[in-house]
Amino acid sequence: MKLSAIAFCILMVGMSACQQRNGGNEDQEHFVVRASAGDNTPAVIDIVEDDWAKQPEYRQNIPWDSIEVFQIEHALLNNKLHLNTNLRQFEALWGKPDSIITPNYNDICAAGFEEDFQYLFKDGSTFEIFKDSILLGEIFFTGNNFITYKGVTLNRHTTLADIIRLFPHAVKQAEYEGTPEEIKLRDTANKDSDSSILLFFREGKLERLVNFIPC
Repeated sequence: MKLSAIAFCILMVGMSACQQRNGGNEDQEHFVVRASAGDNTPAVIDIVEDDWAKQPEYRQNIPWDSIEVFQIEHALLNNKLHLNTNLRQFEALWGKPDSIITPNYNDICAAGFEEDFQYLFKDGSTFEIFKDSILLGEIFFTGNNFITYKGVTLNRHTTLADIIRLFPHAVKQAEYEGTPEEIKLRDTANKDSDSSILLFFREGKLERLVNFIPC
């Protein structure tokens, strides 16, 4: 009987230690990152959000010229429409604009066009239009809208874990600045440019992409 009692105590202590090692993770969000395993077979890496965010290597002050570049000219909307395009191509590939309005230019700090442009709206997204030329302002990933960039697809299902894999330096900088749901990418290889591409997340999912031009 004494031996059985001792064995029972050892069993309970072991279970308690196991719970301490594994417990407390029920409320943590797990991200799954797919990376190449070298034989075209996806390797799945399970990342606990609270854990990676607390790691020193994910909170670094990264020099601006080391942040990844997202070049608009290499991106396509719905795998067919260039984000900087013309009105004819826009209507042929995405349909008629929902509306085109003339803004109050006194309220505008910076813009892609130096001339008196207008704003074009489609599916919640915003573009600048001058004569026949169109420049991206902001894309909302509504419905089935998506962006492809160098073989990568960004849509409303894209998670922060996907962005960690694609743009690790930008994520580290966002964590360092305390803005993990606003990822800032360079828009050109020109190190002197201060314009950028912003990726905004809501509840862990990609919500919009902004072509940001500072004042």
